[in-house]
Amino acid sequence: MVTLNDPVYLEAAQALARRIISTPSTTSDRVIQGFRLCLTRHPTAREIQRIATLYDQSLAAFKLAPDKAKTFATTPIGNAPPGTDLPELAAWTSVASLLLNLDETLMKP
Repeated sequence: MVTLNDPVYLEAAQALARRIISTPSTTSDRVIQGFRLCLTRHPTAREIQRIATLYDQSLAAFKLAPDKAKTFATTPIGNAPPGTDLPELAAWTSVASLLLNLDETLMKP
């Protein structure tokens, strides 16, 4: 729980989200990319599906609250790249935060 509330982890999640969306791709491909960047392994089909569901739910919520999306996607890291869809970036920030806070990420052998 400490890392979920740590500003450094939020900033890292924002940076990871920007990296994930930097290349046009499908949601599944982006989930795989983020997963591999954090865990250095390929996710299972179930992991891809569950993380894609989180992305879809987060995107829907951030589309309904554009001010929250902007804040979540840009504070503290700074402005989003020009032309970036802020609800999409905020949703990927949620995914990135999840990936960075997995026990498997934090406790690599």
